[in-house]
Amino acid sequence: MDTNGQAPETKHVVIARELKKIYDAKLQRITPDAVVAAAKPKAHPLHSFFEWDNRKAGNAFRVYQARLLIQNVRFEIVINERTILAPMYVRDQRAVATREQGYTLLLHAKEISPLETWQHELAQLETWTDRVRAIAAALGFGDRFDKTMSGTLSVLEQMSQEVSAP
Repeated sequence: MDTNGQAPETKHVVIARELKKIYDAKLQRITPDAVVAAAKPKAHPLHSFFEWDNRKAGNAFRVYQARLLIQNVRFEIVINERTILAPMYVRDQRAVATREQGYTLLLHAKEISPLETWQHELAQLETWTDRVRAIAAALGFGDRFDKTMSGTLSVLEQMSQEVSAP
């Protein structure tokens, strides 16, 4: 409780409120540049969410850029005369247990941790599906989304069970 007997605001509430202020001030459009500019003053509620030491921030940005490079490399797989672009690297599931960052070649993951890699990718898909479902509902397309996705989700569930089977 704060001095007024009220529960302190959560980070989520503070962030949402401040982003809405920036959005309103920028005529209903928000950009990362606008957020950084607004958060620059030390007294701004979003200031503490940023790294302002340029040496640290510069390295963090380079790590982010490296991550994008790794994640966006693709190679071709031909299946039944159909060419698919697959990611060259995927999250290294051996690094997950030690909470490290790291990627491994997809073809190497197939040898060392196919089930864990598959489960990780399905979890990523579930996160995106939940996001799209929420957006569809907010836009009034929730029923259409659920009808469209029901077949896809049951196929993925079946595939997941097949991969999990000994």
